[in-house]
Amino acid sequence: MYFEISGVETNPLIPVFVGYLCALLLSWVGLTGAFLTLPFMISYYGYTSPSVSATNLAVNLLAPIGGIYGYLREKRMAWALGFITGIGAVLGSLIGAYIRVYYLYKPEPFKALVGLIMIFLGLRLFYETTKKALIKKRKQKEIMRKFSERIKKLRKEGKTIASGLDKEAYYKTIKIGIKEIRFIFWGEEFKYNPVSLLIVGTSIGAVGALIGVGGAFLLAPYLTSIVGLPIYVVAGATLLFTYITSISGVIFYSLIKNTQPDWLLGMLFGIGAMLGGYTSARLQKFMPEKNLKYILGSVLIIWGLRYVFSLL
Repeated sequence: MYFEISGVETNPLIPVFVGYLCALLLSWVGLTGAFLTLPFMISYYGYTSPSVSATNLAVNLLAPIGGIYGYLREKRMAWALGFITGIGAVLGSLIGAYIRVYYLYKPEPFKALVGLIMIFLGLRLFYETTKKALIKKRKQKEIMRKFSERIKKLRKEGKTIASGLDKEAYYKTIKIGIKEIRFIFWGEEFKYNPVSLLIVGTSIGAVGALIGVGGAFLLAPYLTSIVGLPIYVVAGATLLFTYITSISGVIFYSLIKNTQPDWLLGMLFGIGAMLGGYTSARLQKFMPEKNLKYILGSVLIIWGLRYVFSLL
């Protein structure tokens, strides 16, 4: 089958399978399949024009839907955080698309940038296997476990989430201002500066739209490690951020001549990624996460170094 916009000729089952496999592997370690569908399109198909960034963003139009729906259904979406970073995502995706089309249109510099991102992700996976990271993750998982168990119990009793959660399980905004937003969650008070997060959202949105992967891989660790927000609050907001970046990025690329996404190719990868993400969620508890992070981290670093050295 020939895809006219991308110039790719392939069996349509291949992008579906690759999208499935990428999401299956990367969802186990907290990443979206788009991080591998992009280098696959670059290396296997030789698809390196600015349109590939738009096409890979199209993959993210399907991949996060299940997660976003889950957070909305359970009323776990931190709207203020998602809205502020989302505004930044729209501004950033415009900047990212512009830079990609007019300043980073040559294959070698673009591949080098993708390589650096892959190296960063690989190193991050290695870091997450360290003792310090594992202790922090155990604490986060404990909060999520308590919350999930409470939700399951309420559903068995036929009650709504809002009517039965323990008082300390709520998060409630107590102050909204230009300089500071404060909220309470699980009995503790947290705060963040909306202006700084708007700037961060714009910067990360630009990077996400430029390479075509959304940007949550940078936003999530920033919000948890630098700002100090609990993962419960961050998870839904970063998914929403990725979705907004993907939508606005695809729109901006579509408005620029000769950089429209290859919708059919992107949707085939996206369908596979959506199915892979679902399968991953079902099988995650059976997989040796630490070993998988070592393997995927090594693959990302080696693949990334190859792209970086292609510039030399």
